[in-house]
Amino acid sequence: MFKKLHELQGRVLFFVDDDEYEAREDDTVLSALLASGIKVFCRSSVTASARGPYCGIGVCFDCLLTIEGEGKTQACLTVIRNGMRIRTGEARRDLLAEPTQCKPTQ
Repeated sequence: MFKKLHELQGRVLFFVDDDEYEAREDDTVLSALLASGIKVFCRSSVTASARGPYCGIGVCFDCLLTIEGEGKTQACLTVIRNGMRIRTGEARRDLLAEPTQCKPTQ
């Protein structure tokens, strides 16, 4: 589905869940993962359904990943680097464990 329009000389190696992949040095993490065939970034905390990127421009937060040990990082706004380590499925929020922001009304 995703195809590069042209190839550049600079290549980088990166790791997703301990598997090695290759990307162009000017790719975002999002485009590098999609070009490598990785479409599922995490699972819904409610239904456990597969979740992947939606907008690709930093608005929706559906591309959150753990990148270089930093959780909840937007893949669409992060440029891939050589040796980068990425974890899928670990960036989602556990809504049941978070304190509620709602205050009871009287």
